Amino acid sequence: MSKVRDGVIIKVSRDVYADLVRAVGAYASKYGRRVTYSDVIKAALSSVPDIVKAIEEYVKKRGDG
Repeated sequence: MSKVRDGVIIKVSRDVYADLVRAVGAYASKYGRRVTYSDVIKAALSSVPDIVKAIEEYVKKRGDG
C-alpha cells in the first residue's frame, strides 16, 4: 500500500475543479510528470506576491465587493 499524505476535503465550484484538472493535464502533457491538485494550488498561491490583494481584485471584478 502506498503512503497517503494527510489531507483535507475542500469544496470548489465545478469551473474551478475543471481549471485544476486542465492545469494538471497540461503539466503532465508538457513535462511527462504527474502533479497533484495541491501542487497546482500551491504553485498558484506562491506565484502571487500579495494573495490578499489578488483576492480583493478578483472579488471586485466579479462584482461582489
